[in-house]
Amino acid sequence: MVEAVSNYHDLVRSDVFALVPQNAGRLLDLGGGIGATGAALKELGRASEVIVIDHVTSAWAKGVDKGYVADLEDTDFLDDVLAENAPFDTILCLDVLEHLRDPWGAIKHVHKSLRPGGVMVISLPNVNHWSLVGPLLLQGRFNLVESGVMDRTHIRWFARHGVIELATSSGLVCEEIQTNIGRRLHKVLDKVSFGLLRRFVAVQYVVRVRRPA
Repeated sequence: MVEAVSNYHDLVRSDVFALVPQNAGRLLDLGGGIGATGAALKELGRASEVIVIDHVTSAWAKGVDKGYVADLEDTDFLDDVLAENAPFDTILCLDVLEHLRDPWGAIKHVHKSLRPGGVMVISLPNVNHWSLVGPLLLQGRFNLVESGVMDRTHIRWFARHGVIELATSSGLVCEEIQTNIGRRLHKVLDKVSFGLLRRFVAVQYVVRVRRPA
């Protein structure tokens, strides 16, 4: 199996595998870095073909069938690539939509390239996380950093309800939402509070939506 590595653009997002169909078929990884997640799914026999669109690098992971270097806000280019390669059975949008000025438009564009009955898996950071809410309450401010929930390159911010609204904004149907909690202590807090503190310890939400057949 392909192993996860520490570099952000090389990361294998094994945490989302449970929401990806066992037979992911033709898979598009939008904003997927070098395509490590798609390549890992292909190596596991869960994807038959992997297409990656990202603006960072053209040094694609082994197993990526096609890779395109593109500005994800360039809808004309995006539509050309999608038209050339569609339809897809599975589309991954993992920690990318929060970096776009119009993530709703991006969802609408890629929706059209999804096969009827196909799924999209989307992950987004949680704006209700304590690292943002805590400093706001206690200090009246928050500090942007180089990565994580408070990444300075984030343009859009979403709580749980906003994640679902974005994911279903083009008519896709929400099937499942997964809450990712990072630290062991936070998992304990979530458990002992019977979920009452979950929105403050959730690092991100992962949602699976499906195009109606």
